[in-house]
Amino acid sequence: MSKLEAQGYRWLPLKEAFDSLPEIDTAEFNELCPGYEGVWCRYLWTTTYFQQFFHDVVVVTHGPLSCTAAVKNFKQTHYSLHSALPFAHSPCTNMDENAVIMGGTDILADTLKRVDREYRPKLIIVTDTCASYMIHDDVDAVIANLGAEVEAKVVYTPSPGFAGVQCGKAVEAMGPLVAALMDPPKDIDQQGVNVLGVYYDTRFTEAEGRKHGGNTEAYAHLIEGLGLKVHRIMNAGGYDYLRTTPEARVNTIHTAMWGYPVARAMEEQFGTPWLKRQLPMGLQGTKDWVMELAIFMGREEEAERFTKAEEEKLLSLFEETKKLVEGKVLLVECSRNSQAKYGEMLAYARLGEELGMQPYVYSLHPMEFKSQIDDLIAVNEVEGMNPPVLIGPYPYHQPVNVEDVMADLGVNEDQCLYIYDDVFPYAKSGSFDPCNVPRYTTSSQMKRVKGSSFLGVGYAGTGATYRGIIESVKAARRKSKPTFYGRVWSSTPFEFQFAQRKERAST
Repeated sequence: MSKLEAQGYRWLPLKEAFDSLPEIDTAEFNELCPGYEGVWCRYLWTTTYFQQFFHDVVVVTHGPLSCTAAVKNFKQTHYSLHSALPFAHSPCTNMDENAVIMGGTDILADTLKRVDREYRPKLIIVTDTCASYMIHDDVDAVIANLGAEVEAKVVYTPSPGFAGVQCGKAVEAMGPLVAALMDPPKDIDQQGVNVLGVYYDTRFTEAEGRKHGGNTEAYAHLIEGLGLKVHRIMNAGGYDYLRTTPEARVNTIHTAMWGYPVARAMEEQFGTPWLKRQLPMGLQGTKDWVMELAIFMGREEEAERFTKAEEEKLLSLFEETKKLVEGKVLLVECSRNSQAKYGEMLAYARLGEELGMQPYVYSLHPMEFKSQIDDLIAVNEVEGMNPPVLIGPYPYHQPVNVEDVMADLGVNEDQCLYIYDDVFPYAKSGSFDPCNVPRYTTSSQMKRVKGSSFLGVGYAGTGATYRGIIESVKAARRKSKPTFYGRVWSSTPFEFQFAQRKERAST
């Protein structure tokens, strides 16, 4: 019996694994997954959705300053430092104990007037925190009483942290809120295509002379390759850009978790049709995404010519990559924390299958797995993928050890490729290091390749992924000189390796 099996872990097909889990917030689920759950909250995800991805939109926090500071600390690292997004500032009512006891509607009204006067935004979004929500401050009444004193449009998005710590549930609730900010279409651009659910690199859309940012450029290439037009890429642009989103003919999807809720809400409110394939990665995965759009728009012939030309550019690189990894086990580590959207990792698993690898998915925390139904629909129902998933008593925010996974599967360092989705990969010199085990980072923070999407989508992103895999396999052949990162986390003696000093030639 392996260590993981002894601890209660087991491998199940994706759909069966999902169905085997109890419902969240039940005694059965809490018994399965012990530990705290409050790392992520709805307030964080609400401010994330609106704060840094849209121009001329200001998010006002009605709550204590500490909530704003905690979120800002995370965002300045994750979004600004790693993803080059602007400073995450949210004006705050700074509720103190007096406001919590007596009510904070007066300070909220004053804050909204100051924000409107000093920032001049087109849209103000009011978010609340646990404190203001629990005392039932009437935010809607405050907004109604402002009248002509505020020129901006003001909307309220309830977002107390306790309303949902699961990333999937929090983002799902944003769909109707986003669609509610849109206007009914005046005209439909019959060639216009939206891309919903882009999570990074959309803030700079049509800025600084650039048509699109690094990731969105990949979608522009696919859409324009069919002779169609990019209408809107969400989340991005200003308020006017957002409100005219329904004027496209169809919605396509980047990631299901972020895209499906908005697509459903737009279909219900405006009748906008939407396509369900996500994350065009790999030769076949990209072609499937393009062909779904082409069939809907009546562009099959253009799509066949376009995809054939693009695939020919990557064919030799595909064959070289496949020769190196075919038959290997693909260790798909969803996240070393618990909030990852696993659809992206399973898109890499799909790419791995195209290369002849067998994916095994682990560190997919049951809480996020069960709360992200849209990713399951996109991966299993739409694409037909059903890879094995490691299910068991994951403590919240704790991964399982990849070396234990290898032991459980009975594979050695030469029989696998390790991919991970986080800023904290596992490494330990002497046993598991890039010098002896091939690894490829899918983390957007650590994978910047000039001229391609750092999320790996589209043909350029696929090519970058192939090159990264080739490099990782070749690097693991050296079997010596472990990385500095691996040495830091190892229990083996730390030895520096100095280059040999060349003796000065005698004169």
